[in-house]
Amino acid sequence: MSNKPLAPDCEYLEHCVVWKRFNTDSKFVWIKRYCQGDKQSQCARKKLKADKAFVPEALLPSGEYLTPKGEATNECEKLRNCPVWKKFNADTKMLWIKVYCQGPSGDDCIRKQKSARGESVPDTLLPNGDTL
Repeated sequence: MSNKPLAPDCEYLEHCVVWKRFNTDSKFVWIKRYCQGDKQSQCARKKLKADKAFVPEALLPSGEYLTPKGEATNECEKLRNCPVWKKFNADTKMLWIKVYCQGPSGDDCIRKQKSARGESVPDTLLPNGDTL
């Protein structure tokens, strides 16, 4: 038995909305690791909260996203600094983000494709290739 003291629970645990998407068994594993364990400082949700940034409901503590089918998927690595989203209101922005930055069309994002080829990506270029 370890004499190491337990870390206090994450201050956001009680109101963290991501847990309503899980069944009890899998939720317990995540909470033990990220909300009560040694990975609290690595929690992607907690980091965004600390920065007073928007925290997507489907964002998992690991930085992956929970899809509507309950599967985890990775977020586009360019999402947080993507300048095109500054031009949208929250509702419209989230529709695009859920499809291109966190969803099934991530590889179809024209912005991401141009960047991968080393091409210039205008701030007004949308993921589908249209411009503002």
